[in-house]
Amino acid sequence: MPMRHAPIGAAMLLSLGGCSWSTTTHDDAIPCDAPVQVTVVPGSPQRISWAPACGFKDLTIVDAAPSPSTPPAQWQISANSRLIVPGIEYGVVPRGVTGVYPPAPLASGRTYQLELTPIRAGAPPTRVTWTP
Repeated sequence: MPMRHAPIGAAMLLSLGGCSWSTTTHDDAIPCDAPVQVTVVPGSPQRISWAPACGFKDLTIVDAAPSPSTPPAQWQISANSRLIVPGIEYGVVPRGVTGVYPPAPLASGRTYQLELTPIRAGAPPTRVTWTP
């Protein structure tokens, strides 16, 4: 009786995929066309991810309750030669992406809004708020 290796190989691939922050790279990212589930993981630095693992044109973080002294953005990055994919560390501009606004410190207890802008013109952005 022949040995069956396919299920073991598949299980290993799944477990390896679970160990990395994101299995999508900038080079193989597809544009996001549908809503995504965004996760902001607290810590220093905070990590931003979304599922499904697809790419966006822009990522912008603003203060949800701005004042006259609040900068226009807490941080903004824009796709240049590569799409923005999940697994972003706050303040770290990924390779192939352009920094538009430098990162401002995030204050504990303040609420921020993250906006992901799709590549496709007219597609609605994904917005989520969180409080570090």
